[in-house]
Amino acid sequence: MDVICRNQATYTGFLSRGKRYTVVVHDADKAQVKVQDDSGRHRWFPAYCFTTDAVPSITCISVVEREAAHATWDRVEVEIDLSNGQRRWCVCATPAGLATLALYGGMVEIDDSPLAPATVSWIGAAE
Repeated sequence: MDVICRNQATYTGFLSRGKRYTVVVHDADKAQVKVQDDSGRHRWFPAYCFTTDAVPSITCISVVEREAAHATWDRVEVEIDLSNGQRRWCVCATPAGLATLALYGGMVEIDDSPLAPATVSWIGAAE
């Protein structure tokens, strides 16, 4: 049976997200599978690290911080290139930075086409 790594958890260097592995042994009682890892050794890993779904995994190829004229310490804007060819724009903002972004309408022009944020992360004080 083949499985696809969906979560490399703390096994960076041994597993690669999106890579297909052949299961050598499956221990359902312990919820573990033994596969040949990226170093060529057979090791046990938690079953939650894998999926049998045939849906290909999308991985991040690069993250580039955008240099905008209105950039401040209140927010950071980044462009993320994905392995499926998509490009996403993400914003991480403090409450003040998010309010400023809302004043701009939440849209910017990139290559003459509007690009809406895929993710807006709110960074604020815990109550």
